[in-house]
Amino acid sequence: MVNQKETERAIRQFAVAGRITYTNHARERLEERGIQQLDIQKALKNGQIVDARIDGSDILLSFQDSRAGTPEFYVVARIDDRVIVITVCHPSANCWEICEGFLKRSLGGL
Repeated sequence: MVNQKETERAIRQFAVAGRITYTNHARERLEERGIQQLDIQKALKNGQIVDARIDGSDILLSFQDSRAGTPEFYVVARIDDRVIVITVCHPSANCWEICEGFLKRSLGGL
């Protein structure tokens, strides 16, 4: 069974190697939200993990935008034989708050 730390390590290694695949949903969201794949790769390599969830046998990790300043997006990913990007979102104010430059789920988002 893979745990969160192993999943994080694998995602970061795959991102460094450029082994990233986007679901159709993620591609649509990238285009809709004007986010570049290079920024996603940087978030997967360097971004803070802001959420972790179990989906069946997969661990889904959410990484925040790693560019300087206020985080503009977070990316949800899982591993297979590469990183699978599931979706990319702008943090909504009713679900997220920003504390010292990091996204944090707000109590209203539960």
